[in-house]
Amino acid sequence: MRALLDYDRVLAAQFVSAFAHELDRSLCKRAKAILDIPSVADAHTGAIAAVQRTYRGVRLNVHFHVLALDGVYVRDATSDALVFHTLPTPIHAEVADIARRTAGRIDKILRAHGRSLDPAMQDDEPPKLWSDEPGLAACYAAAARGVAASGDRAGQAPTPLARLAGTGVGEIQEENDPFAEVRGVNLHARQCVDGRDRRQLERLCRYITRPPPRFHLVRYFGVLSSHSKFRPEVIPKPPQDSSAFKPPPASGDQLEFPKLNPQTDAARSSRKR
Repeated sequence: MRALLDYDRVLAAQFVSAFAHELDRSLCKRAKAILDIPSVADAHTGAIAAVQRTYRGVRLNVHFHVLALDGVYVRDATSDALVFHTLPTPIHAEVADIARRTAGRIDKILRAHGRSLDPAMQDDEPPKLWSDEPGLAACYAAAARGVAASGDRAGQAPTPLARLAGTGVGEIQEENDPFAEVRGVNLHARQCVDGRDRRQLERLCRYITRPPPRFHLVRYFGVLSSHSKFRPEVIPKPPQDSSAFKPPPASGDQLEFPKLNPQTDAARSSRKR
């Protein structure tokens, strides 16, 4: 599956959209119950997803880093402005529901391509890449398994320079830990950053987009997407005085123009006449 997602960008985009849809559904459903709004259609979410192609050790492992708003925007009846409402941290059951529904959507997508999350239900026909580019397909498969594709160590895992200690990925520390795994869909929702902490938020954005993303590897959803009619209302406006954030020109720089003196300039002009 990792190798399939790595070369099939359309399929990867469909997987991301499937998760974004279920995340939006969960947030809107919770917002309706907590905020007592008339309909889930009155709640508006937002998220940014970055497609990552490798895991630690540069092993091929296509996965998604998602930076989602931890709440919803709701139109205020008095001011007619979009107002943001923070929602509580999701509990394990809510995260598991998103993972379960996402797995169901992904399975429908795969079945349309003759595949399935269930290995027994998969089509025996190999992916098109295996017939068109067998050498490249072998490299994809080896990278996904974390083994060498050729050479003296073909089929063997590389020798690690260091071993990382820690608990297993699928381990749940406590009942309300916001982590779940359903049919191979792993969902971690432990990290939360206050939007007013701009420095920490910048660090998180740099982390989820590492290494620097290529074209179409970052996708926007909800009120953060370019086609959303609510985007102009929720995106921060640039400062009116943009020069306030520009450093002064260095000494001798061509941009360091001399300040004009009206009296001196008038005297020079009269002498020329």
